[in-house]
Amino acid sequence: MWQALVWKEWREQRWRLYFGTALLATFTVIGLRTRLIPDEHLVSMTIMVGGILFPLMVAMGLVAPERSEGTMVRLLALPVRPWQVLAAKGLVGAAVCAAPILISGLLAMLVAGNRELPWDELIALYSVGIGLALAVFAWFTAAGVRQPSEARAGIAGIIIFALWALLIGIGTMIGIEIFHEATQVEWVAIFSPFGLVMLVESSAPPAAVIAIQLAMFAVVWAWAAWRIGKPGKVVA
Repeated sequence: MWQALVWKEWREQRWRLYFGTALLATFTVIGLRTRLIPDEHLVSMTIMVGGILFPLMVAMGLVAPERSEGTMVRLLALPVRPWQVLAAKGLVGAAVCAAPILISGLLAMLVAGNRELPWDELIALYSVGIGLALAVFAWFTAAGVRQPSEARAGIAGIIIFALWALLIGIGTMIGIEIFHEATQVEWVAIFSPFGLVMLVESSAPPAAVIAIQLAMFAVVWAWAAWRIGKPGKVVA
């Protein structure tokens, strides 16, 4: 039964995989070939699009359509636990989020490896991008798991993004005013969906960043699994 759920999700979500892969691959190859901006900037832009915007699109189409079409009730009535329904959706959604970044990274290494960025740095940047996409996907999915429409799920994800950005911004201002530096805010950002970015620009120990992100991923996904079996919110 669980395998059937995974297959169902794949058939429904695969167009997003094709779209995301085509978008990032085209952007990567054209950008690196034309060299209008430095390779590092283009890679960063690719990771931001693939790691934040694309997971939002995937998360919007994961649970909310089932709510709006009334099929979620039938899914939850199957002889599987609610968390298994979410696990099937999450497995396919995670693959859909990660694959375009992985393919973009392989293309970047083929087109511009060791040109401006060494191989190991490219691998590190795209590894962070995949981790970022999975973390953002988990947060946005959890935020929209009870929303009755894709639009409402998208709004919930944007609210999560905005709240964390506001919290990090306030922490930065307080850190600069009190401690005359923004170092303290790194530990706020590490708990956010974007915490893995700190591996690139932070002085925090990489092992601590990864451990905190894994813990937050588990907590957020458990929150989503707990909520998926509850009735969806009613549109006013």
